[in-house]
Amino acid sequence: MDAGGLNQPARRTGLRALAALALVFTGAARAAPAPRPLSAVAWAWTDTELWCRLPGSAWFGPWPRSPDDAAPVAVRGGLWWPKRDALVFLSAPGPGNEAPAESFHWPRPAADVAQPWVWAALASGRWAAAAGRGHDVATLHLIDRLGPDSLDHPGQALEGRALGSVRALAALDGRQSLLVDWSAGGQWWEVSLDPAAPAIHDGLVHDWRLGEALPKPGYRQPRRLPLVPPEASPPRLRQAWPDRPFALAQQGDRALIVHLDVRRPLLAWPLDGAAAAAPHWPTVLVDGALYVQAGMAWSRIDTRRWQRVEGLTPPALAAAPAPEAPAAAPGRPGPWRGFAVQPG
Repeated sequence: MDAGGLNQPARRTGLRALAALALVFTGAARAAPAPRPLSAVAWAWTDTELWCRLPGSAWFGPWPRSPDDAAPVAVRGGLWWPKRDALVFLSAPGPGNEAPAESFHWPRPAADVAQPWVWAALASGRWAAAAGRGHDVATLHLIDRLGPDSLDHPGQALEGRALGSVRALAALDGRQSLLVDWSAGGQWWEVSLDPAAPAIHDGLVHDWRLGEALPKPGYRQPRRLPLVPPEASPPRLRQAWPDRPFALAQQGDRALIVHLDVRRPLLAWPLDGAAAAAPHWPTVLVDGALYVQAGMAWSRIDTRRWQRVEGLTPPALAAAPAPEAPAAAPGRPGPWRGFAVQPG
């Protein structure tokens, strides 16, 4: 024990903790955290190859890929790999370090192959969804990798009005659902992939609680969010959070917060021209506060009272270390274009 009552290692640990706290509460700059060593299966790809690496040093691959393929997504049990003409699932190496294998193959409809497409996957590894962008009436494909519950939904409103193409899909893992941003028809969809989802009451009714609409099962069916009149283009989805009941959107020169349970915008504020045209708005979500930088100024949004204050910047937070990129594979021809660590 030293004169201060602590041994040297303990004192150093305490000083480091105090320094970290000072950075958080003063907003001081900090160096990026050191990469976190890989402790799970990792997938990495170049423009032309896909590889799999175990936490030790074993490599599997390569699988040939096209530079036009969208980025794969690692989920529990393996990797979803979007190709031009199919969505493929590669199962992770087994307990005996067997090589990954293609365990699921969903061919894209022939009419979609020539079109750009959008897709998303839930982290559980069972569900994915896909849609072509270029159709007047797109179809949302729900893809069940582990069971018989795949289902197609034409992009139509209840009265048959076309909803256009799918602009964006967001996987909401905490809600076991997919959020669908349509380009027309004034509405979004939230599709629950929870077999215990509550019933949906659709129809032209005054109040579904009065029994004026017949319920239908909520599982795999679209719950419609009528955000603007049907003849208008709905707000464009900017960002959604997997475990939160709200999303950030844009309607022309306004930013919106859309509440997914209430099914309508709860907050809106004007945008300047630069913010409206910006491809990305930085956001920080801290407990019940959402900070959005749409333009030059930050806005702080209280997601409990749905109040907005402009000019409040987010607190400086200690960033979690990013996973370390896999080392080079034997004979790999070039640098990684991307990599993903498989969740546990």
